[in-house]
Amino acid sequence: MVPYASDPRWKVVLLRKSSHQFVSATAGMMFARLQRSLASDPSPENLQTCIAQAHAFFTKYEVVMKDELVRLFG
Repeated sequence: MVPYASDPRWKVVLLRKSSHQFVSATAGMMFARLQRSLASDPSPENLQTCIAQAHAFFTKYEVVMKDELVRLFG
C-alpha cells in the first residue's frame, strides 16, 4: 500500500504542490519537518533523503497510517 520511494507523488507532497491536509498530527509534523528541510536545502540529494525518510515512516507505521495513506495516495 505504501508507494515505492521512486513514486513521483512523494515529490508532489513534499514540495507542497498538493493541497492535502493531514488528519494524523504525527504524519503532519513529520512532513512539516521534511518540508522545512527542503526549504533550507532544495538540492536533489536532500529531496531524495526526505523522500526516503517519509517512505520509511509510512512503511514502519503502515497499519496505523492506513487511512492517511489512502487520503494521500488514493
